[in-house]
Amino acid sequence: MGNVYININYSPETCGWCRGTGNDRSTHERPCRICEGLGSVLVAQPANSCAWCDGNSVDRIDTDKPCRSCDGTGWAHSLANEM
Repeated sequence: MGNVYININYSPETCGWCRGTGNDRSTHERPCRICEGLGSVLVAQPANSCAWCDGNSVDRIDTDKPCRSCDGTGWAHSLANEM
């Protein structure tokens, strides 16, 4: 079976970890660890709220850590619609 290539467009979406402020959630003295202070992350479109954290970027099990599914961005992308 060969490689499958899918054309995916990326657009900026508000970072779920810092909620667009660019400041780290735990200490507001340093840049956000997810978006590196930009306040947004590039997300494959169409973007959907992450099902694991409901888009709030916090891991369900360890609430001091970014969501393990979306890496704290708050966003997910499903390739199922494009296949």
